[in-house]
Amino acid sequence: MTQVRPTLLIVEDNELNRDILNEILKDEYKTYLAENGAEGLRLLRQHSDEIDLVLLDIEMPVMNGYDVLKAVRFDPELKDIPIIIITANDSVEEEVRCLKLGAKDFIRKPFNATVAKLRINSIVDMQKSATTLSKVELDAETDVYTFSAFLHYAKELLRSNPDTSFAISITHIKGFRGMRSLLGEEAMEYVKKEATVLREMIPNNAICGRFFLERFIVLSPMLPFSKENRVEAYNRISRDMSKKTKARIKISVLENVSGDKDLTTLIEQANAALNSIQDLYHTDVCFVEDDLVRQLENRYFIERNMENALRQGEFKIYFQPKHRSTDGQLIGAEALLRWINPEMGFISPAVFIPIFEQTGFVVDVDTFAWETVCRYQREWADSGLKTVPVSVNTSRFDYTTSHFRQLVLDSIARHKVPTDMLHIEVTESLLAELTKDALATLHSFREKGIKIELDDFGTGYSSPHALVELPIDIVKLDMSFVRKLDDPREQQLMKGCVFLFKSLNLESVAEGVETEETRKMIADFGIDCIQGYYFSKPLPAEEFEMYLRRHSWC
Repeated sequence: MTQVRPTLLIVEDNELNRDILNEILKDEYKTYLAENGAEGLRLLRQHSDEIDLVLLDIEMPVMNGYDVLKAVRFDPELKDIPIIIITANDSVEEEVRCLKLGAKDFIRKPFNATVAKLRINSIVDMQKSATTLSKVELDAETDVYTFSAFLHYAKELLRSNPDTSFAISITHIKGFRGMRSLLGEEAMEYVKKEATVLREMIPNNAICGRFFLERFIVLSPMLPFSKENRVEAYNRISRDMSKKTKARIKISVLENVSGDKDLTTLIEQANAALNSIQDLYHTDVCFVEDDLVRQLENRYFIERNMENALRQGEFKIYFQPKHRSTDGQLIGAEALLRWINPEMGFISPAVFIPIFEQTGFVVDVDTFAWETVCRYQREWADSGLKTVPVSVNTSRFDYTTSHFRQLVLDSIARHKVPTDMLHIEVTESLLAELTKDALATLHSFREKGIKIELDDFGTGYSSPHALVELPIDIVKLDMSFVRKLDDPREQQLMKGCVFLFKSLNLESVAEGVETEETRKMIADFGIDCIQGYYFSKPLPAEEFEMYLRRHSWC
């Protein structure tokens, strides 16, 4: 009797990679092929009763891998079908995000046929018998548990020992990525050696898994010592492992782990703590403390709620007026994104913007900001108001998205807003890593009549060459610069900056002006425009409309 072959779905937009995987697997598996996430999801739903596993790329057109993971996770008919991510990205953050969304394992590009088959066979076999230990649950390169198997047995260990406090520890080979780039596959010997040493050092009542390429995770009962002695014990473990593996080992530890806590969240906290010491020369061991836990809890809340917040209208645009420094005339405004959540209240942009940038969600909210500002500009003009130019902030990540330019221009065209009523703000961090495509996008905006403002001037990346070489019309002096003006040397520095701006025919804006004394000093220096609480705090759209009416010169 002919044995029925397992069925795989390969979702990969690169035709060559699809063909390579298909060639590797076709003798052992029946395969379906899809060139983007939307097509892959369609095939998965069409053949859900026969597909045993999905190989999923992340970066794809039409629908990316994250969106496929989310769709599968919340579909009762699909959620039990295992997914392996195929990626060339070594980012820990990407791996954690995929695991959080339900991915079971990872296969790295370029493909190693033997490793790929082992990982696929492992997941397919584990799917058939999730509670039976077998060789396929072990990482093919290190003989410790795969991360999926580790999670399964860690939960079992916690459930069967409800009165025991456990600790999660993650070890990391410092500098492994550099080793790999120099030594290639030989660098894997460091990983294998660390795994061997780690297995020898952990007690019998502990379990060990491979968390990431160069990271291993252990769940063990807490050491029965004082906190001071526990810290020393883990430092000794780090030193001993470093001697035996000839590589620097760093360890993070999270204690008081029990079965009533979410294990995945605790692992993410331990991993974040490990990331925090990667560049600290004198620190090889860290313990997860309460303040880090609070930061991570806030991060999880933001990640869980940000997309729904955009759909539910929780994001608002506030407008902070800009006034001419000499006579106080209202001449513009800056659009500022605000998040007001029913549960958390006002969430500071300093908290959510970095997370949006790390996840890529910043492109969505920046697009929302453009659309909203264009809509308000149209409404105000139609009501007979004399409007002023509004500047909209953009992130450096916006310029890595091929369609961002068109989204901006479409919003302008849809609302029929004159381009001289819109400015684009770019930060110095964008200039520090400016690509040819980003530069071309800025030039195209400027050619359309949109002025470019350089934000945060004076915060660390400032270069006179950037003012000459880049398409900039306006320079904004950061408020930290303005607040140092009680120092005579800072005053001379600002005078020099203003001289430079004027010689290059650039307008200037001073942020963070709060007092009459500072306003007068700014005006005397020759700075063109003032923004800050001296004139007004950021205002909701309705209040800014009234502000426009009060300060209209028509």
